[in-house]
Amino acid sequence: MQFYLVEKRCRKIQYPAIGNSIKSDINLIRKFSNLKRSITPIIDEVEEKLYEEIDYRIELKNTKFARENLSSKDIIVHKHLKNTLQNIY
Repeated sequence: MQFYLVEKRCRKIQYPAIGNSIKSDINLIRKFSNLKRSITPIIDEVEEKLYEEIDYRIELKNTKFARENLSSKDIIVHKHLKNTLQNIY
């Protein structure tokens, strides 16, 4: 019996024009929420967090932090591949 070490890679692919979809959805929610001004701050925060989620520069920064501060023999945080980071929103 032979075993082969296979390096696993994770790739995160962004839905084309996801930023436009988020903007459209948030605008629609805002129209329906005009009756309840008290939820405007909640909508603002949701919008901010959605844009953070699709900003791969933030994810790269967090991955670097995890690799430098959390890696151990049990936890491996792989390096980011050069020239693969793209934000398309």
